[in-house]
Amino acid sequence: MREKEPEKITVLIEFLLMVILAILMSFPINWFSVDKPVGERSLRPISNSILFLIYLIALVRTTPLLAKRISEEKIPLKKAILRFLVLGNVLIGLFFLVYAIDRLIPVHYSVFLIIGLIFLFLSMMLYYLAILPLSRFISRYEK
Repeated sequence: MREKEPEKITVLIEFLLMVILAILMSFPINWFSVDKPVGERSLRPISNSILFLIYLIALVRTTPLLAKRISEEKIPLKKAILRFLVLGNVLIGLFFLVYAIDRLIPVHYSVFLIIGLIFLFLSMMLYYLAILPLSRFISRYEK
């Protein structure tokens, strides 16, 4: 019974962070898609930090489970699908890292953001292949 309590607390913390993030993102002073005017306050660093915390909590909770499943899996197709999920998680982490770098340098919307969006696109493609694998992909592993 005691083993489940830390997981319940983690889920509760993650849920509360998501609610706080949803509230913060509804404010216009996040300045999404525009540069913040000089002298204005911005909630964007706070909302980005909370989003990154939510991602880290999810990553810490899912990666050990996926790694265990990959090592136990005997079917090559399922093993490849699980590896795609792990790689998709890593690419989203790289997106957050590059996005943070883009926010820290004086020139916003730089080449770093483009690189980050490429990481994000690749992670979405890997998730797509993991959830709905193509017939060519399936036939490659079912030989």
